[in-house]
Amino acid sequence: MKNPFKMRDALQKYRITGDRKAKKKKFKRYLFSGLAVFAVFLVIFFLKLLLAWQGLEVSRISVANPTLVSNASLVSAIENQMLQSKLRALVGPTNILFWELGTKPSSLENLPALRGVSISSDIFKKTVSINAVPRTPFGVICEATSTTCFTFDQTGIIFSASPDVQGPLILKINDMTGRNLILGENILPQQSWLDNFLSVVNDLRDSAIGVKEIDFNSFSLREWQVTLLHGPIFYFSFDFVPDNFGYVLSNLSSRMNFSKTSYVDFRVLDRIYYK
Repeated sequence: MKNPFKMRDALQKYRITGDRKAKKKKFKRYLFSGLAVFAVFLVIFFLKLLLAWQGLEVSRISVANPTLVSNASLVSAIENQMLQSKLRALVGPTNILFWELGTKPSSLENLPALRGVSISSDIFKKTVSINAVPRTPFGVICEATSTTCFTFDQTGIIFSASPDVQGPLILKINDMTGRNLILGENILPQQSWLDNFLSVVNDLRDSAIGVKEIDFNSFSLREWQVTLLHGPIFYFSFDFVPDNFGYVLSNLSSRMNFSKTSYVDFRVLDRIYYK
């Protein structure tokens, strides 16, 4: 039979050893937490010293801006967009680190007149260079219920107000949908529609057939029409591009007297109707 006194002594030693290990773990945990807090305060202290150091102030911001947007508006829009980053907001735009930290924006949400911007900085010279890339006008779109017109680019983005236009030199769209056109939005609600529309328009331009104007009808009908300068109305669907449309155009113009044709309908796939 085992001695109960020896077992009690052994259990007592085990409890003492266990208590010492727990105390050591708790001490290490407190020590680590204390060091972590100290390190955080140390980083904040040096960061404040760094931010307050005038040696990091931006010495010059140079802007290449071939647009109608003022340089002040351009720089302000860039700064506001970059300030959405908490780290950049902590530094501020007068500090060269503001322009060095993180990814720089390549486009601006509030300036649709710009296709993009490129930003570079030199931390040693403390200079910032901004290059604005303007959108290239592709056509003009007008609200049919008013005299409001806008210019749009080759990607369909509406980017600036425009006077009304007439004649074949500038592509004009009459928007019959009843919507209000908004800067920064696309002339068409679906990318596939835009791709099909631009494909047809480019084929019309290449064919040298004079276009008087284009009408966007109700989007629920998914169709649009082209009025030729000297000829019929062409009807199209937003859903597809007629097969071999460029070839079909040259074939039709050689076989058909457009001046005596009322319309040509391309709205049915693989079919052409005319009158």
